[in-house]
Amino acid sequence: MITKKNILQSEPFDDILIMGISSANSDYAIAWHLNKLLNLDLKRKQNLMFTDQKFSEELSFYYFNQGENGSIFNMIMLTKTVVGITKLPQSTDFLLIVRNNIDSLPLDQFKRSIRTIPKVILSYVIEWEKYKGLSTLLEQIDLHELSIEKSERIIKKPSNQ
Repeated sequence: MITKKNILQSEPFDDILIMGISSANSDYAIAWHLNKLLNLDLKRKQNLMFTDQKFSEELSFYYFNQGENGSIFNMIMLTKTVVGITKLPQSTDFLLIVRNNIDSLPLDQFKRSIRTIPKVILSYVIEWEKYKGLSTLLEQIDLHELSIEKSERIIKKPSNQ
């Protein structure tokens, strides 16, 4: 009998916007400003364990899902090592990742609003295809999200007592 191997693969990243943010702010300060300015509800979740062939590193991870037919927002605080592996510009401290339904979002307002956050030096749109190592990070973010959603569904499930 031949056994089948199940391989978990993420979907291609076709409906995605990634913004790089350079700032001296802490992760929670950036998340607070993004929530206030963009009317989001980013919440800190379990850290993302980014692994590469040579190392692994924890990254702070924020998540907000607008629900069915809405967008999904992630904010990740990068480290210098991860910036080096992904080949992003050295000044990138945070990534704001928006997926699904991005055509219905006021993206110009997002860009302008992020630049008004105190201590934000730079914000820019990242074309993820140009950065070889970024697809690995995006795949790991996808899998991390799935595990968070699964654990939250288990917690919300009512007990049958």
